[in-house]
Amino acid sequence: NFLKQIQNKKINNLINQLKEIKNNNNLIVCNFANFTLRKGGDIFKNIARELDKKNNSNIFFVWIGLNKDKDKILKNNEKYKNLIFFEKVNNIFPILEYIDVLMINSRDEGGPTILLEGMYFNKLCLTHINCGFSERIIENNKNGFFVNKNETNEYIYYLNHIASNYKMYDDIKSNGHNKIYNQFDILKKIDLIEEILN
Repeated sequence: NFLKQIQNKKINNLINQLKEIKNNNNLIVCNFANFTLRKGGDIFKNIARELDKKNNSNIFFVWIGLNKDKDKILKNNEKYKNLIFFEKVNNIFPILEYIDVLMINSRDEGGPTILLEGMYFNKLCLTHINCGFSERIIENNKNGFFVNKNETNEYIYYLNHIASNYKMYDDIKSNGHNKIYNQFDILKKIDLIEEILN
């Protein structure tokens, strides 16, 4: 109970920080995963670093799931003003409400459940074409976005485009929600996962 109260307090502080970022018309890009090379933590960090060099960038990055492997990726305790790290949380939904883009850039992904959750909750989802079963769910530029390669420059291109045209993407968010709501109820999701695993 005590530890849960501590984390809830930390989450509330993070949410207040995200609210302040959004109030300044910034785009918030988030990834929920262990911060490892396998999950693409270095790519996410490199994107933030490149955009941090451009002082006029209005894109902020949040990684939920910081762990002990961070020192393998964050050399010399490097920090960027547009990048926030937060510990792993049991309930992502209070945070999910305040993000704009869910980015999944894992090098090795079976079935990213977070993608289904993000689309259901009307988040723009950005991933790459070889990320688990993403290509069975996302129709590029219709209900989400694919990059062709899991590389920094590819993501930067899409993120800059999204940031400058964010209000134009209500249809894509709605299409993503409808795709999950209509086609991926729990039984269909189980069937899909079994099909992929077999």
